[in-house]
Amino acid sequence: LAPPQSGWWLARRALTALALYVGFYATGAALFGALLSLPWMQMRYTGEAGLSGFLALGGAGYIVWALWPRREKWLDPGPELTRATQPRLWAILDRVANDAGHPLPRHVYLLTEAQAFASSRPRWFGLRREPVIGLGLPLFAFLSERELRAVVAHEMGHHVGGDVRLGPWQYRTARAIGAALHRLDGSNAFLHLPFQAYGRLFLRVTSPASREQEVRADELASRLSGSRFLGSALVLVEQHSSLWAGFLQGVVIPTLNEGFRAPLLEGYERYIREVDVEAHRRDFKDAVLRPADAEDTHPRLIERLKTLATPCEPRELSVTSNPPLLVHLADCESSLIASNLDRPELISELQVISWDEWGETILPRLWSRVVEPRLEAFEAIPLRSFPGALKDDDLWERLRYGINVFSAEARRQQARIWMGYWFAWSLHRAGYRVVSSPGAEPRLQRGESTIEPFIWIRDLVASTRTTEEWDRLCVEVG
Repeated sequence: LAPPQSGWWLARRALTALALYVGFYATGAALFGALLSLPWMQMRYTGEAGLSGFLALGGAGYIVWALWPRREKWLDPGPELTRATQPRLWAILDRVANDAGHPLPRHVYLLTEAQAFASSRPRWFGLRREPVIGLGLPLFAFLSERELRAVVAHEMGHHVGGDVRLGPWQYRTARAIGAALHRLDGSNAFLHLPFQAYGRLFLRVTSPASREQEVRADELASRLSGSRFLGSALVLVEQHSSLWAGFLQGVVIPTLNEGFRAPLLEGYERYIREVDVEAHRRDFKDAVLRPADAEDTHPRLIERLKTLATPCEPRELSVTSNPPLLVHLADCESSLIASNLDRPELISELQVISWDEWGETILPRLWSRVVEPRLEAFEAIPLRSFPGALKDDDLWERLRYGINVFSAEARRQQARIWMGYWFAWSLHRAGYRVVSSPGAEPRLQRGESTIEPFIWIRDLVASTRTTEEWDRLCVEVG
C-alpha cells in the first residue's frame, strides 16, 4: 500500500548515520590529540612538562574516560502485552501487519507515557534484532479502536520503511553524545563545548530525515486506517500528553512515594473532569502554532494534519477507565507500576486505596512534609495575621531553610504556596477532612463548612477578598 523507501534512500541514510557515529569519535580523538600534544611539545623543547602540560594531560584522560563506550543491556520499556493475555489488541496487530504486508512485531510493550514507538530489541549479543512496538497505557483510555489502529499502523510504517533498521546507529550516536556531555558536565575546562557543538550538528543533519520518516509513516497509516482517524489520534495524543504527564507528576508519583497506589486510568478519568477546558484549548492552540525548529524530529502537528486534510481543532476530552482493548486492566497497571519502581517486588508493599480515600489519605501527608520542618516559623504566624503576612517581602526568609537561589518574585510565590500548605494543614488538624478529587483544588470540609485554602490565599494576595471576610472565616474555623 505504501512502498518501502528506495534502496538509494536507505543507503544514503545508513551512510549518514555511520559517518556521524564515526565523526563523533573522530572529534574526540582530535581533541585528545590536541591536548596530548601540549605536554609532548613541552617535554621535547624544554625538557620538562609544566603545570599547563599536566592539566592538558589530565584533560586528555578525562576525555578518554567520557567517550569510552559502555555496554548497555536491553531493558524492557514496560510489561509485555502477549497474545495470550491481550487477544483483542493482537487481532488489531494481525490486521495491520497483514494489510501492510509486513511481519508482525515480536513483542509489544505497555508504556507509562502517552505515546507509542517502534524499535528493535537486540538478540545474540546484538548480532540480530527483533522488531518491537510500545503503546502507552493512556492511549487505550482516550483513543477509539479505529484511532488506536491508526497509531499502530503509523508505528508499523517505521518497520515497513526501514527506519527501525537504521535507528540503532542514530540511537548509538545520540546516546554517545549525551553520555559524553553528562560525564564532561562540570569539568570547568570547557571540554564539553566541542561535543555540544557536534550534538547540534547531529540534530541538524538527522532531523530532516526523521521528519521524512514520520511523513512516510503517516502515509501508510492513513491508507490502512483512514486519514480521519489518524488525524484525530494525533490531536488527542497532543492534547493528552501534557495532561497525563501532569497527572503522573502531581498525583501518581507523590502517592507512590507515600507508600500507596490507586487505579491509574480511573484516577486519570477523574483528573480530566477537573480540567479547565477553555484554558486547555488555548494551550493547545499555542502549542500547535509555535514556530518550527530546524532540530525538530517530528513535523509540526498543524502540517501533518494539513496533509491528512484533518482540521487542527482540539477534540473532546473523553476518557474511559475500562478500555475494551486492554483486558486484565488491574494486572496491567500493577505490572506497569512495578516496572517503574527501583525494586519491582516492592509493589506488594504498596497499600491499595480508592480515589475516594485519596485526598484524605495523601494530601495531609504531603502538606506535613512542608509544614513540619518549618513548624516553629509557621507557629509565629497566626492564621488571623495572614492578610498582612502574605504581602510581607520578608516572609520567604522567615520560612525558608537552605541556600537562596530564587529571584524575588519566585521567593514571594514559593512563600505563598507554603502558607497555603500551613493553612490546609491547620484546617486538617482542626477536624476538617479533604474531600477533593485528584486534579481539583484541595477542598476541606467539616460539617456544613467547606473551605478551599489555596483559593483563599490567592484571593487574599489579589485583594479580591477582604480582611473582614478572612476574620469571619477564622471565627468559623475556630
